Amino acid sequence: MRAAISVRFSTSKLCLPRNDRLTGSPSSTARRSFSSTPAALATWGFIGLGRMGLPMAQNLRAKIPGSDTLVVFDQNQEATRKFVEELGTAATGANGTAVEVANCSRDVAEKS
Repeated sequence: MRAAISVRFSTSKLCLPRNDRLTGSPSSTARRSFSSTPAALATWGFIGLGRMGLPMAQNLRAKIPGSDTLVVFDQNQEATRKFVEELGTAATGANGTAVEVANCSRDVAEKS
């Protein structure tokens, strides 16, 4: 026995399911818009600077704007120290530095 499946693709409209609770009214449509105002300073968090996390955190720091802050934490304080030294920044974070070292993973979650 074969089941017939019919699939139609519409190139003229983006078809989204209606959900009155999410959209507010059944006739509203989804719209995508971009802001023309500059982005606010952002704070990013990263936990774990081991074999895999260290290169990932370095890549993240390289890709985000220099004005953004990266908050990092690792159980191994030597790994954290190595990360901060490689970037050549102070670990205080209070005076606008690019990297801030958190005391625990909860601090990373709260600050980012």
